[in-house]
Amino acid sequence: MNFHSKPPRFSILVLGIACYITGVITSIGAFSPTRGFPWHRLSSCSRQGNRLILSTIKDSDTADAGQKRQQDRLLSLLEYIENRVAEGRLPCGLDATDNEQDLVASVIAEVEQDQVNNLSTLQSGKITAKDLFGDWQLLYTSSQTMIINKSLSGLGRSASESAQFTSLVQKLGGSRFLGTVEFVEQFGKGEDVLEAFITGEWYTKPERNPFTGAPITVIDIDPKKVVCGPSTQNGDQWGSLGPIKRLDIVYLSHDLMISRVNVNPEYVFVWQRL
Repeated sequence: MNFHSKPPRFSILVLGIACYITGVITSIGAFSPTRGFPWHRLSSCSRQGNRLILSTIKDSDTADAGQKRQQDRLLSLLEYIENRVAEGRLPCGLDATDNEQDLVASVIAEVEQDQVNNLSTLQSGKITAKDLFGDWQLLYTSSQTMIINKSLSGLGRSASESAQFTSLVQKLGGSRFLGTVEFVEQFGKGEDVLEAFITGEWYTKPERNPFTGAPITVIDIDPKKVVCGPSTQNGDQWGSLGPIKRLDIVYLSHDLMISRVNVNPEYVFVWQRL
């Protein structure tokens, strides 16, 4: 466990208390699969604003041929949302508006149809551990559990500025026989940056999408420990980790991975390889 700087004792105490309290938070959310872009949910003013955003992003696409443009379009949209963090909003879409969430869902639905760059499609849904090894930074999630907890571990719910969520990195390693995973969450800024670590094991399993019947690869993650400040807890006691325990890989390229929560496919995680 490493800190970027030595945190004040008060911050450590607050963080330790937050670890204990948020360890029992449970996952929530009901299934409502995303199907395209629900224009009917938006006002005419909102529709015009969304069309303008998508038009601007489309114009900024690279000249790459084929469907790779859809991935670039998604990255441009997420960059647009992330840049609004400077306005005091949370990163990774944790406080994205309904309109922004709808826009991202619409573009992701298009990216999933990529027949050229999506390894999940090219390999008939068979993704190997070797394809996933590496460090992945979270760009966006629509997980209601993370949104409510303002982080993966739940520490972001603390009122302390030292516990304000800033980033999440997923480190997938190990061997073909045993996968090891570490999630590194950062909280605070400047000299008050703290880190929380969630460690465990992971493996992949081929399955079929229960809604489409298409072959997919599922990532099963078994979190063993949660370490934050002076506190170490058993991972199976942290209900807030539910969304990342079982994920369906719906898109994978060399530098981008999109997964859906197995029990709530409406909720997505978008990761970029570091």
